[in-house]
Amino acid sequence: MTPQGVTHIRRGGKISPLFYNLKTNQMKARIKIRTVYYKYAEIEINFPSTELHNATDYIMEKETEWGHELQSAIDKAEFEHGNGMDSDDGWTDEKSEQEVRYEVDPDGDSYREGGHL
Repeated sequence: MTPQGVTHIRRGGKISPLFYNLKTNQMKARIKIRTVYYKYAEIEINFPSTELHNATDYIMEKETEWGHELQSAIDKAEFEHGNGMDSDDGWTDEKSEQEVRYEVDPDGDSYREGGHL
Protein backbone atom coordinates (compact mmCIF):
# COMPACT_ATOMS: atom_id res chain seq x y z
CA MET A 1 0.00 0.00 0.00
CA THR A 2 1.32 3.48 -0.91
CA PRO A 3 1.26 6.39 1.57
CA GLN A 4 -1.84 7.77 -0.19
CA GLY A 5 -3.70 4.54 0.54
CA VAL A 6 -3.83 3.28 -3.05
CA THR A 7 -3.32 -0.39 -3.57
CA HIS A 8 -3.74 -2.52 -6.64
CA ILE A 9 -5.29 -5.89 -7.28
CA ARG A 10 -4.74 -8.15 -10.23
CA ARG A 11 -7.87 -9.36 -12.04
CA GLY A 12 -7.78 -11.22 -15.33
CA GLY A 13 -4.17 -10.31 -15.98
CA LYS A 14 -4.79 -6.58 -15.51
CA ILE A 15 -3.93 -4.44 -12.53
CA SER A 16 -6.91 -2.46 -11.21
CA PRO A 17 -6.61 0.32 -8.65
CA LEU A 18 -8.55 0.22 -5.39
CA PHE A 19 -8.76 3.45 -3.46
CA TYR A 20 -8.62 3.04 0.31
CA ASN A 21 -9.18 5.76 2.88
CA LEU A 22 -7.23 4.88 6.03
CA LYS A 23 -9.30 7.21 8.25
CA THR A 24 -12.76 5.91 7.35
CA ASN A 25 -11.79 2.34 6.49
CA GLN A 26 -13.73 2.73 3.21
CA MET A 27 -12.71 1.75 -0.27
CA LYS A 28 -13.83 2.85 -3.73
CA ALA A 29 -13.92 0.53 -6.69
CA ARG A 30 -14.51 1.53 -10.29
CA ILE A 31 -17.34 -0.31 -12.00
CA LYS A 32 -17.01 -0.31 -15.76
CA ILE A 33 -18.98 -1.66 -18.68
CA ARG A 34 -18.14 -2.22 -22.31
CA THR A 35 -20.99 -3.16 -24.58
CA VAL A 36 -20.94 -3.70 -28.31
CA TYR A 37 -23.63 -2.87 -30.83
CA TYR A 38 -23.77 -3.49 -34.55
CA LYS A 39 -25.91 -2.75 -37.56
CA TYR A 40 -26.78 -5.17 -40.33
CA ALA A 41 -28.15 -4.34 -43.76
CA GLU A 42 -28.39 -5.97 -47.13
CA ILE A 43 -29.45 -4.97 -50.62
CA GLU A 44 -30.00 -6.91 -53.82
CA ILE A 45 -28.50 -6.03 -57.18
CA ASN A 46 -29.02 -7.52 -60.61
CA PHE A 47 -26.23 -9.87 -61.54
CA PRO A 48 -25.75 -11.35 -65.03
CA SER A 49 -25.36 -15.11 -64.94
CA THR A 50 -22.57 -14.85 -67.50
CA GLU A 51 -20.41 -13.21 -64.80
CA LEU A 52 -20.79 -15.95 -62.17
CA HIS A 53 -17.22 -17.16 -62.66
CA ASN A 54 -15.95 -13.59 -62.15
CA ALA A 55 -18.37 -12.48 -59.41
CA THR A 56 -16.01 -10.63 -57.07
CA ASP A 57 -14.42 -8.56 -59.84
CA TYR A 58 -17.78 -7.79 -61.46
CA ILE A 59 -19.37 -6.64 -58.19
CA MET A 60 -16.36 -4.52 -57.26
CA GLU A 61 -16.40 -2.86 -60.70
CA LYS A 62 -20.05 -1.92 -60.14
CA GLU A 63 -19.53 -0.54 -56.61
CA THR A 64 -20.43 2.99 -57.71
CA GLU A 65 -23.85 1.65 -58.70
CA TRP A 66 -24.68 -0.09 -55.41
CA GLY A 67 -22.39 1.55 -52.83
CA HIS A 68 -24.68 4.47 -51.99
CA GLU A 69 -27.70 2.18 -51.69
CA LEU A 70 -25.84 -0.09 -49.24
CA GLN A 71 -24.65 2.89 -47.20
CA SER A 72 -28.21 4.23 -47.05
CA ALA A 73 -29.48 0.84 -45.89
CA ILE A 74 -26.90 0.63 -43.09
CA ASP A 75 -27.65 4.22 -42.05
CA LYS A 76 -31.34 3.32 -41.64
CA ALA A 77 -30.68 0.03 -39.83
CA GLU A 78 -31.32 -0.21 -36.09
CA PHE A 79 -28.51 -0.92 -33.66
CA GLU A 80 -28.56 -4.45 -32.26
CA HIS A 81 -26.74 -5.70 -29.18
CA GLY A 82 -23.72 -7.94 -29.77
CA ASN A 83 -20.92 -8.11 -32.29
CA GLY A 84 -23.05 -9.32 -35.21
CA MET A 85 -21.13 -12.53 -35.82
CA ASP A 86 -24.30 -14.60 -35.46
CA SER A 87 -26.41 -12.46 -37.81
CA ASP A 88 -25.15 -14.38 -40.85
CA ASP A 89 -23.20 -17.58 -41.47
CA GLY A 90 -20.64 -15.78 -43.63
CA TRP A 91 -19.05 -13.46 -41.07
CA THR A 92 -15.56 -14.70 -40.27
CA ASP A 93 -13.46 -11.85 -38.87
CA GLU A 94 -14.56 -11.14 -35.30
CA LYS A 95 -11.83 -8.53 -34.82
CA SER A 96 -12.70 -6.52 -37.92
CA GLU A 97 -14.76 -3.34 -37.48
CA GLN A 98 -16.62 -4.04 -40.73
CA GLU A 99 -17.14 -6.88 -43.16
CA VAL A 100 -18.80 -6.71 -46.57
CA ARG A 101 -19.90 -9.89 -48.32
CA TYR A 102 -21.82 -10.90 -51.38
CA GLU A 103 -23.82 -14.01 -52.18
CA VAL A 104 -25.23 -15.13 -55.51
CA ASP A 105 -28.03 -17.59 -56.13
CA PRO A 106 -27.33 -19.37 -59.43
CA ASP A 107 -30.03 -22.01 -58.86
CA GLY A 108 -32.73 -19.64 -57.62
CA ASP A 109 -33.27 -21.65 -54.45
CA SER A 110 -30.68 -20.50 -51.94
CA TYR A 111 -27.65 -18.26 -51.69
CA ARG A 112 -24.75 -20.68 -51.58
CA GLU A 113 -21.94 -18.96 -53.45
CA GLY A 114 -20.23 -15.80 -52.31
CA GLY A 115 -17.32 -14.22 -50.57
CA HIS A 116 -15.89 -11.13 -48.97
CA LEU A 117 -15.46 -7.84 -50.81
